[in-house]
Amino acid sequence: MRKTLFSALVLCSALFGATSAFAGSKQSYPVGISVGWAWGSLGSTRNSADVNSFISCTTYAWPNYAPSMSCSAYTGSAYASCSSSDPSLIAAAQSISANSYVAFYWDPGSAKCTLLQINNGSLYEPGLK
Repeated sequence: MRKTLFSALVLCSALFGATSAFAGSKQSYPVGISVGWAWGSLGSTRNSADVNSFISCTTYAWPNYAPSMSCSAYTGSAYASCSSSDPSLIAAAQSISANSYVAFYWDPGSAKCTLLQINNGSLYEPGLK
């Protein structure tokens, strides 16, 4: 009886231990562009087979000028960009990390950024080291 119980415990430990190695969502989001918005994760874009695609946001601060930011993306067949001096968008752009998912939206008539979404999480593919 003790031997059977011990064997069952060993089997359960092996099964549950092996299962935990597969835990965790992993997502790949290469760059995409549509009317009025662009998206992608930095890691997925960096790791993509397309050596020309990119997505990025940049913040600017010069003496005697208002701070600003811009975002741009390229898929190999489409290019998108926008810019803004809105303080909340500048702050959002400054929160981007190497493993971030970025989506930016703009007014197609003015190319002014209207929303910047930054997701930081373990599910996004890390970039190459």
